[in-house]
Amino acid sequence: MGNDQYGSGHQPPPEQGDTAGRGESDWLLGLLTDAGFARVTALAARLTGAPMAAISIAADGRTLFRACHGIELPDPPGEAAYTYNAVFAPDAARVAYDIRKDTAGRSDPSAIALSRVRFYAGMPLALRDGTRVGALCVFDRRPRRPKSPRIDNLRDLASLLAKQIDLLHMARQSEVRQDYLVKEMNHRIANSLHVVSHLLSLQGRAAGEMARRSLAAAAGRIEAVAAVHRRLYLADGVGMIDFKSYLDDLCANIRRAVSAAEQRHVLIVEADPVDLPSWRATALGLIVNELVTNAVKHAYADGEAGPIAVGFFAASDEHRLTVADEGRGLPDHVDPASARGIGMRIIRTLVQQLGGTIAFTDAEVGRGTLVSVRYRPDAARPD
Repeated sequence: MGNDQYGSGHQPPPEQGDTAGRGESDWLLGLLTDAGFARVTALAARLTGAPMAAISIAADGRTLFRACHGIELPDPPGEAAYTYNAVFAPDAARVAYDIRKDTAGRSDPSAIALSRVRFYAGMPLALRDGTRVGALCVFDRRPRRPKSPRIDNLRDLASLLAKQIDLLHMARQSEVRQDYLVKEMNHRIANSLHVVSHLLSLQGRAAGEMARRSLAAAAGRIEAVAAVHRRLYLADGVGMIDFKSYLDDLCANIRRAVSAAEQRHVLIVEADPVDLPSWRATALGLIVNELVTNAVKHAYADGEAGPIAVGFFAASDEHRLTVADEGRGLPDHVDPASARGIGMRIIRTLVQQLGGTIAFTDAEVGRGTLVSVRYRPDAARPD
C-alpha cells in the first residue's frame, strides 16, 4: 500500500460523536436506495478505471454498502473493518494498491473477505458540520496503481456527492424541526383548551341551571377540539388523526361529562379504522359531541334508559356518520333542518364545511331517531 499524497495506514476508530447517529444512518441508508446514487457509483468506476464501486455508510461501528456497481459487498462487522476506518482517513482519499500487502488489511479479515478485493480507494463523505457519514469507494480484484488524476476524479465526485447528501440532510432536518414545532403547538393548544374547558365547568357549578347547561355545552365543544390537538401531538403522521380511536375517546369523555342520571344510557361506538385530516376529524368530532349530548339529554323520557349508537363507516366514495337512539323520536312540530338553537346551527355549519348532507329520520329498527351525515372523502378543504 501506500502513496503519501493520498494517505495510508490504519486509522484508529473514531469517537462516537464523529459519526451520524442511528436515526441519521437509517435515513441515509434509505436514501441510497434511490437509483440516482447507483448512477453515481457507475460514474465513479468509469472516472477511475476501476470495475467496481459502492457507497459505504459508517453506522454503529460497521460498514454498510449501498448503491453497489459491479459487485455485491457484504456488510463487514466490527469497528476494525478496513472500509469503516477509511471513512475517517485524513482529508485526502485512502488508497490501498494491494490490500494483502497492507498492514491494516492483513490484520482485518473482513477487508480480505470483501469478495476477494485487492485494490481499494475511498474518499470520505463529510457534511457541512464535519460529520463523516461514509465514503465513495472503488474496488478491483487485482492490484492496481491508478494515476493521480483518476484519484482526483474520485475526490471531486465524492465532494459533489457529499454536497448533495448535505442538501438533502438539511431539508430533512428542516422537516423534522417543522414537525416538532407543529407537535409542540398542538400540545400547547390542547393544554390551553383543556384549561378553558375546566374553567367553564367550574363556572357552571356556581351558575343557575340554564347558565350551567350553556357552560357545560361550551366546555364539551372545547374539549372535543382539544382532543384533536392532543392526538395530533401524539400522532406520527403530521395532520392526520386515527378517527376510530378519537371517536372512542370522545364518546367516553361525553359520558363522563353528563350527570349521573344521564349515564344510565348505553353508549355504543362502531367505526371503521381510518385516518382523517385533522380539520375533518375536528368537524366530525364537534358534530358527534352535539348529537350525542342532545340524545343523552333528550332522546328518552325521564327515568327511561336506552342505547345511543354512534357509527362511522368509510367507503371509497362516501363517508357516513350516524347517531341513533331508541327513544321517543322527534316531536311532530320540530324540524331540525330549520331549528335555530346554537347546537343545530353549529351542526349545519360543520356539515357545510364537510361538503356533506345531514338527514333526520325515524330509526331503522323500532322507535327512535337516526341522524346521518354523509360526505365525499375527496371533498376539498374549505377556505
